[in-house]
Amino acid sequence: MTGDEMRAVRTKIGLSQAEFGKKLGLSRVYVGLMERGNRKISTQTALAARTIKPKSINRPVTQFENTKIAVEKALLQSGVEFKTNAEVNNIAYDFYIADLDICIELKKNWSRSSAGQLVNCENIILVQGVKAIAQFCKMLISSDLSEIDDAERWLYKFGQN
Repeated sequence: MTGDEMRAVRTKIGLSQAEFGKKLGLSRVYVGLMERGNRKISTQTALAARTIKPKSINRPVTQFENTKIAVEKALLQSGVEFKTNAEVNNIAYDFYIADLDICIELKKNWSRSSAGQLVNCENIILVQGVKAIAQFCKMLISSDLSEIDDAERWLYKFGQN
């Protein structure tokens, strides 16, 4: 997570730096330093920041919202750099892995927007349904995604085994 992404998360949920810092167990000053890029944002802080809910939400998190959190945790555990709510070719995706040029979109059900997303991104992983998303998380955690940077070589090697 970059400082700009952290600021976007904080402002989206409507918290001041002091309120955000309190929820993270950090000072307002340290939050400001991270947002400006003067301090590194740890994986744990990034995950915690992404799971903070707006003040106005007085309802339990839905099962589908939990699936997005689970995929984010799995991506963090896999060690790849990614962006959440990323825009590629003017289309929003749940996750984008820039180093691999892969978009990831999670769906509860198929929709017209699913078709548009498939057409607009050359490399997309579209996972539909809670059970499929849970299996996807298990695959992310147990895989070495760094090997996929040369996809053709990886597919050849995998096909030989």
